[in-house]
Amino acid sequence: MRGYDFGAESHALASVRSAHDEELVAIRIDMEYNGTKFKDVFTWNVAETLLTPHKFAHTLVGDLELPSAMIIPISEAIDKQVAEHIRWRGGGWCAPRMEDLRFIIKLHIVVQQTMLVDEFEWDLLCPFNSPERFAARYCLELGLESEFCTLIAHSIREQIQLHLRALVNVRYQFDGTPVAKKSGDLSSHFLLPLEGPLQAYRGTAFHELFTPEFFQIAVQDKAHAEKDDDREARRKRRTGR
Repeated sequence: MRGYDFGAESHALASVRSAHDEELVAIRIDMEYNGTKFKDVFTWNVAETLLTPHKFAHTLVGDLELPSAMIIPISEAIDKQVAEHIRWRGGGWCAPRMEDLRFIIKLHIVVQQTMLVDEFEWDLLCPFNSPERFAARYCLELGLESEFCTLIAHSIREQIQLHLRALVNVRYQFDGTPVAKKSGDLSSHFLLPLEGPLQAYRGTAFHELFTPEFFQIAVQDKAHAEKDDDREARRKRRTGR
């Protein structure tokens, strides 16, 4: 984005800090001002010290030629979601331990008139899992454009946050205790632990279920699908999963 120059010294600081401090949060912006609607999703680094939400919003509004009055609402929306993340993170989520907390990631991504639908398992606490690296490899293998990559990574990270928040809300200690002992309802959103390496392989009967599908949709159907996605995202944020 134009309009904000870190300068040579700040660029050096940014490269050093980014290598050591990164805690990404999925941000969702959905607002309207005097008939101008703005929707966007992106990730924000909680450890960021050089770029503030206000400076980011100021540059974003300038780049997209949005009304200047939207700068403060956008920056406030970022601040609110980051603060919410920090609040539940401090409510009991300790350093992840090596345990099996797998769940199903469900993708429902729309870019222009193309809809991608897919689902796959994700290990919530595996320190080697990265939504951004996974999305980059996923899009490379399927020949998808970069916009898909951004939206896929955001969707994965958002679902991770929702599941972590739900565990914190029931005071789960991340100590290997079955989730069902804390919440029977919440445990239904996680998969049963693997008892051996052979269980990691699926039979051919599951191939169709865990295979990406693409659909071409009309403009009016795209608007309807986006409304459904926004409504579902708001519902999950309210309920904690």
